[in-house]
Amino acid sequence: MKKSLVVIMLGIFISVVATAGVFDFLFKKGNSKKRIEVTLRGSTTVLPIGMAVTEQFSKENKRSRVSVSGGGSSTGIKALLDGSVDIAEASRAMKSKEYDIAKSKGMKIKEIVVAFDGIAIVVNPSNGVTALTKEQVKKIYKGEITNWKEVGGPDKAIVAVGRDTASGTREAFDHLVMDKEEPATGVLELASNNAVLDDVENTKGGIGYIGLGYVNHQVKALTINGIKPTFDTVKNKTYPVSRNLYWYTTEDKINNVNGVKQLIDYLLGEKGQAIVKSQGFVPVK
Repeated sequence: MKKSLVVIMLGIFISVVATAGVFDFLFKKGNSKKRIEVTLRGSTTVLPIGMAVTEQFSKENKRSRVSVSGGGSSTGIKALLDGSVDIAEASRAMKSKEYDIAKSKGMKIKEIVVAFDGIAIVVNPSNGVTALTKEQVKKIYKGEITNWKEVGGPDKAIVAVGRDTASGTREAFDHLVMDKEEPATGVLELASNNAVLDDVENTKGGIGYIGLGYVNHQVKALTINGIKPTFDTVKNKTYPVSRNLYWYTTEDKINNVNGVKQLIDYLLGEKGQAIVKSQGFVPVK
């Protein structure tokens, strides 16, 4: 009887040890079993890419939870530097002062070019103007050209709309078109590409600027310096208002946050770059 009890107890002990070993393998050593949790925030221009890529990535990686939000490039970069997100989406390059903040915190920033974009200058579809020079666009936003008849259009006041100061598209426009000169005080500042689209669509004298992926029937994209904003002209950099789109993260997050490297690799891979193109932007590969 005693011998049988010892045998039973020994069997239970072996079973518990074996089970513990299985659990250790599955949950401690099996990285593939870890839940992927990644947060992204930033540019409203890059937002459609981020949302579409993470949606497909999550479908293919069932144990993943990826959250994406907008707010502007500056907002996303600040959140990365604050440590509140894993990836910042940006439609402009990080500034030297932002790199200085990262350095002061011991962060090693990783810059990833995820797509190419052209900032399309758009007008109301009823406007007869089809082309402008970059200099004319600058003068419009500086308030030096105020009526469409001055550039071959109808006798109608120009209503210029742009983006707010948190926008990477605004930063790129200021650099590529305005030569860092301030726009006129009358330029309406809006918070997103969609807001610019809606405003220009509903204002016959309106002009605005948006990412290439946002151009649709609501507005008419103008030829600038004789070059139309298209996939080819953006890719070969002949369109004069072309730029890169970025994801920013840190070496620490790539190495230690499960899912960050996987998500970046997915975006830069064949499937991810196909999604970039489907969103109206130019793939980097």
